[in-house]
Amino acid sequence: VDVYSAFEKFLSDCFYSIYLFFPKYLGEKITVSTHDLFIGGDIELCKKNIIELEVKSFIQANHIIEIVSSFKKKFSIKKIESSISKDDLNILYEISLIRNLITHNNSIVNRVYIEQVKKFLKDKAKYEFHEGETVLGKLENLTQDMKDISTKVCEKIAEAIINDSNRLKNHHENM
Repeated sequence: VDVYSAFEKFLSDCFYSIYLFFPKYLGEKITVSTHDLFIGGDIELCKKNIIELEVKSFIQANHIIEIVSSFKKKFSIKKIESSISKDDLNILYEISLIRNLITHNNSIVNRVYIEQVKKFLKDKAKYEFHEGETVLGKLENLTQDMKDISTKVCEKIAEAIINDSNRLKNHHENM
């Protein structure tokens, strides 16, 4: 769970940084709470709160494959999707589902997990579980896969953002 949370935090930080440096990517209209708008007259804190809310809402509302593909959809950073294998994305998605079981279902496989695996992974699930079974027996392997894949994916995402920073800047200036 901690390894996955660290990976999710990295993704949040990437989105936060892009929005902070290139705020026009937030769109022309944003929702600002009265509280944020009038916090001691501190516009920088208001900006920070707007970006944090946008990123948090987005990360919590989407699964890992959608989050990673959103670098392309939101910012046109194409290199990320092409540099991360479908197998790695599938394992990340599978681990995210397992993380949800650990966090919300006492590590017990439920029907929701089984249906999500069938829907998104079809016959490509790396870890086979049956409804009612615990995931804890495979936790060591899951943790190692998460460490290995998240490290690789984080490096590719960071590299793609850095390599695309001039294009992001130019596009932002012309929005």
